[in-house]
Amino acid sequence: MDNEQMPARRIGAWTFNEPCNAVLVTPSGVELGLTLDEDVAENVGYNIHIPLPHTLVGLDGREVGTATVFAGALFGREVEVGAPVEGAELYLEPNADFTVWVNRDFEHVLMTSDDGIELEETQLPGGAVGHVEAGRQMLHIVNTSSSRTTVILLGGPEQQAEEIDYSGDYEILDH
Repeated sequence: MDNEQMPARRIGAWTFNEPCNAVLVTPSGVELGLTLDEDVAENVGYNIHIPLPHTLVGLDGREVGTATVFAGALFGREVEVGAPVEGAELYLEPNADFTVWVNRDFEHVLMTSDDGIELEETQLPGGAVGHVEAGRQMLHIVNTSSSRTTVILLGGPEQQAEEIDYSGDYEILDH
């Protein structure tokens, strides 16, 4: 993967004192909004990160895309947001087939924009949100299409994931 060809992406998290959990996906990046306890929110504040993408290696050993972590600990990267969550933007090459290690105490969702994404051997239609309950340490993700695509992986404790509204209109725009 040639990271020099990828545009700069704004990846970040913001915090609120009022209940308002959200995921914002724009052409310039992904932002995760979390409601934190007031004392935690004061210490974390608004963060914008411009991390380097991490190369994803498939089950066959070839490079299959990139992952940019914007919350929690995934792919050996850690971004502290003051809450027990993890999230990454995954940019997947055609026919990408890989496994990601996740926190088994979290449930996870995968937000898709295009057809051709499988999560744990379940085909997800474009615009869908796939859900995996807590207890898994690895997630198997496949891009069965012949096109590049972007998906968003989010994880958190069950009660926290239930509070985040994934049902609104969103669109994931490829690089």
